[in-house]
Amino acid sequence: MINLRRCRDLLSGKYLKSYVLYNYAYHELPAEYWSYDKNWYRLLVDGCAQGNIPSIGDFLGCVYFKTEDAIRCTSIFPNKKPNTEHFFSSHHSSLINLDTYSTPWLQTLAAIYDAYGKDELAQVAKSSIESFITEYITKHNLDISSSDIPFLAKFIRLAEQKDGKKYHAKRKL
Repeated sequence: MINLRRCRDLLSGKYLKSYVLYNYAYHELPAEYWSYDKNWYRLLVDGCAQGNIPSIGDFLGCVYFKTEDAIRCTSIFPNKKPNTEHFFSSHHSSLINLDTYSTPWLQTLAAIYDAYGKDELAQVAKSSIESFITEYITKHNLDISSSDIPFLAKFIRLAEQKDGKKYHAKRKL
């Protein structure tokens, strides 16, 4: 119970930002939203939020948290290794929510991101990613063509890694 109270304090005290998935877009919920018992209990029971806020109007959607924020906030809990999945999210991938929508390509991209992480993905070679994809496809018996493997590897890598070029946003003339 102490951890639940602390979690609610983090949400209502603007230390932990929450987002609701509504109409295929993520909207930030204001911290005041969690001050009401009805909203807090709905989150605990089914992981959803329902209500009316000025930025989106009437809504009903799943609640999400940024992984980095959730891990940072759980460091105040007295447990040695808090279970962030229990308090903060029902999805298993740190890249996308595969519980809502999944394809073999998205499943593979999420596995690459989870295996390498955001920082290590910047240094790994494209050939290493391609071999990881090939092994992952055969291990999980996914319906992905071998001709799609280079495209998946190209898509998951950062723009700075492609042919030694650096990404530049379009500039106005």
